[in-house]
Amino acid sequence: MLNLIMKNIIKFLTISAILLFVNKSIAQNGLETQFNIGIPANIAAKEISNYTMSLDLAYLFTKGLGNPSKNSEGEIIKMNNNPIHSKTVQYGISAGYLHAFNGENMEDLKLIPIAAALRMYFFNIVSLGGAFGYAVGLDSEVSDGGGYMEASLGFGSPKRALLFTVKGVNLEAGPKFELFTANLGIRFQF
Repeated sequence: MLNLIMKNIIKFLTISAILLFVNKSIAQNGLETQFNIGIPANIAAKEISNYTMSLDLAYLFTKGLGNPSKNSEGEIIKMNNNPIHSKTVQYGISAGYLHAFNGENMEDLKLIPIAAALRMYFFNIVSLGGAFGYAVGLDSEVSDGGGYMEASLGFGSPKRALLFTVKGVNLEAGPKFELFTANLGIRFQF
């Protein structure tokens, strides 16, 4: 079992490294990469998955709210030549790959979530965000996909942050999320 987990982690990290390299080579303002490792957060998810890994790419537009922050001398505080606002909103689209690793007796669940994303930064240190969309199933014998949601709490700047996320996928078109995971991750904006 441990050997199978290690093989899956190595495969996933190899794919992640390739996607990060591609992201770096085509980087534009607002392009970001997010990597998460998660565990099941409800009883139904424990039946579907032992753990999950996900990699998301997003393009976000940034809008500062209110007046720019100033230091004690009255000068506008800047980061990378951009004024820092006490509140900043980012909005855009994201797409990624979510892999729910199962035991040896079940097929892994592979999904491509595509979502609209919204995030708010407070003093460029703490962020709250969400994404809503649809997760497309890659293996129709396991799942065709379903509604997708993500809520995130981040600590760090808009360029780099440590994240706690909760992700849910509604696999059976009912009122509940069958795959509901708690995740720890990192986010890089290029």
